[in-house]
Amino acid sequence: MSDIVLDLDSHVYSANGVKLPGVSEVLKPLVDFSHVPPALLKFACDRGTAVHRAVELYHAPGGLDETTLDDEVRPRFHAYLKFLEESGGFVPTFSEYIVHHTGLGYAGKLDLFGAFGDGTTALIDIKTGSIEAVAGYQLAAYLAALACEFPAAVMARRYALFLGVEQYNLVPFTSARDWAMFQSHLVIWKSNNVQVA
Repeated sequence: MSDIVLDLDSHVYSANGVKLPGVSEVLKPLVDFSHVPPALLKFACDRGTAVHRAVELYHAPGGLDETTLDDEVRPRFHAYLKFLEESGGFVPTFSEYIVHHTGLGYAGKLDLFGAFGDGTTALIDIKTGSIEAVAGYQLAAYLAALACEFPAAVMARRYALFLGVEQYNLVPFTSARDWAMFQSHLVIWKSNNVQVA
């Protein structure tokens, strides 16, 4: 794992006390939730966080006690189990793993990285809401950062996995432009946030 520290309250990444832009922070201007009522947005965010945590615990050594899942999370977790069953044996190597692009100076936390039964490696981002095009940029950024630590990761395929009520949709992202798009937004973020000495 990288030497990056993530403050869970502020969701700020840092290395040796120096703040690093997070992937989600860099891409935030591309996602507009202003039309969503704040209470509904908070509910959706909390539900998404709980689903991510359930998947993380499921793959952790201690496992997941499914009886602790509430009625909003349980059917989405069941959709994840259905994906595992129908995916050809996807097995994660990393779950909720912090990555750091040492060359470009950003960090993030990927959801799942692993391999299908045929040996094909994949980076998967779990979604419980709509899947936007920005997910492709997000995945490209995570993959490039992971490749700084594990160079072979660059060969992985990129997917967003929508988890709905007892159903899932695995959406591939294949555009080579996704990485360039993230880099351009990183440049914009740095020009707006990094002070020149």
